[in-house]
Amino acid sequence: MTSHHIGALIERARIAAGLSQRALADAAGMSQPTLTLRLIEAFTPPPPRPAPELAALTAREREVLVCLARGATNEDIGRMLFIGEATVKTYVSRVLLKLGVTTRTQAVVPAYDSGLVTPGR
Repeated sequence: MTSHHIGALIERARIAAGLSQRALADAAGMSQPTLTLRLIEAFTPPPPRPAPELAALTAREREVLVCLARGATNEDIGRMLFIGEATVKTYVSRVLLKLGVTTRTQAVVPAYDSGLVTPGR
């Protein structure tokens, strides 16, 4: 990577992190590990917040919730977890009930918010 590329990357990081020119100048005097740590902190999403409602779910119900969050149908979930479709429906109903929601879409929100599921994985 050339110094031009590094400079452009630092400028984009400065803008994204909301750093002033002065703060960036101060950062120039930092050691490489310190600057790297600051950049990582600026671009790392906040840690997932605990979702107490997920604590009420059994391990199997959490597995079903993960499948729901990934967009799986009842048939897909049954195949992935080696259970019948009627059993999947029972688990989905329990998940909705325990989370206090009425739709599958509403159920996946706490899964993402808690970090149980992350986008793209």
